[in-house]
Amino acid sequence: MFNLGNAESCVCIRRGDPSSACGDQLVFQERGKKVSIRPKSHEKAKLVVLDSCFITNKYPKCDAVFFLETETKGFALLIELKGDDIDHAFEQLKFTKEKQLQYVELKDLFSKATGKACKEYAFIVSNHQINKIKLQKLEKTHEMRVKAILHSEATMKIPDIRAYL
Repeated sequence: MFNLGNAESCVCIRRGDPSSACGDQLVFQERGKKVSIRPKSHEKAKLVVLDSCFITNKYPKCDAVFFLETETKGFALLIELKGDDIDHAFEQLKFTKEKQLQYVELKDLFSKATGKACKEYAFIVSNHQINKIKLQKLEKTHEMRVKAILHSEATMKIPDIRAYL
């Protein structure tokens, strides 16, 4: 299993540890919204809580990142759980990707630890749905693509982001 250095203290181990946002080792949750990753048998994954754990500064940041190592690739999957302010979710994801030095260094550490280039994707998990035109406008405004906006409510099955890779 790959080592994430200082971020290991913010890797989800089980429900509530090290953060109440850890629904389990590979389940992230907040205010009724949840997302998970189910790696295949030969893959390795870790969930790192970014906001208020690994990154504690006052600047915008997304909630978490899943790191996934497959046989041939590495992935950093940024996660923002959001109510209906999708525009703000874009801002948080973009700032994290481009300006949060702790995250940039963590992504580089993951690449070095696995010996694989790291492909980066951003996901928004929300109980609010937007149409394709609004999504394209947000992507153009923020000069950033989002892999998917996943719908999540407490009564639904937890979305698995592995299905979007």
